[in-house]
Amino acid sequence: MHMLRDCEDAQNYWNQFITEDNWAKFFSLGLYGWLEWNITTKHIGASNTDWPTFFGVSVWSLWKDRNKLVFSRETELATHLTSKIIDMAYQIEKEMKSPLASRSVNPCQKYMHWSKPPPEFFKINTDGSYVHGQAACGGIIRNHNGNFVKGFMCKLGSGNALFAELKGILLGLQIMREMQLTNVILETDSIHAINMIQNRHTSIFHLQPLLREIINLINLSWSTIRINHIHREANTCADALALRGHQADFSPSMLDVISPSINFLFDKDLRGACSSVVGP
Repeated sequence: MHMLRDCEDAQNYWNQFITEDNWAKFFSLGLYGWLEWNITTKHIGASNTDWPTFFGVSVWSLWKDRNKLVFSRETELATHLTSKIIDMAYQIEKEMKSPLASRSVNPCQKYMHWSKPPPEFFKINTDGSYVHGQAACGGIIRNHNGNFVKGFMCKLGSGNALFAELKGILLGLQIMREMQLTNVILETDSIHAINMIQNRHTSIFHLQPLLREIINLINLSWSTIRINHIHREANTCADALALRGHQADFSPSMLDVISPSINFLFDKDLRGACSSVVGP
């Protein structure tokens, strides 16, 4: 129970989703009552999938991640576990709703790579990082030839993974405005953040002002902005800059030349080199 809900890392994970009016009950029930309530109640947390499904995937993933930490000294909880849980819950719900005959028996392997934007467009890739209770974000701007335009990273302090993702998106859009870029594609590997922006709503109270700022920038009359999802395997430059953000200042650090730490990843993107992803 401690590692599934009550330890600091688990609490930080759940706080991204549990609606404020359910906090007290969620964090006070005993184990059996907690499990029963979550698998039989629809609207405990802010999830874009059925809550019992999302809860089940979350508990299984948190348990599996803690075992990896104990036996292999590896954990994804501070990096990409949240986005993987959201993706997995979405795919499970999608499969459950699809006709039986159309379901795939085995997952297929896909090859993902970063792609250049169309002519006259700029592409902004952003990511958030959350390590040991501390958040950071980063991103990279490239032109239609894939050439480097600008990089950025920022330490955010206390927060959670979703907060970091949204701050990265906001910072990318603010830089877009300062540079007066008129045609922009922004990519993030956070499906949850994209759904919030597309729905223009979140029930997570402390993220509402942040979401409003993002929507206001997207609504700028002189710009064309598209927000797209990208697999994290194709978002490696932004991921590397977000991780570096933990060592940056609290005010955004701007990069006018490619950081040596992402040279290899940048060249990989420019060549269109692929990374494999297993899934639907």
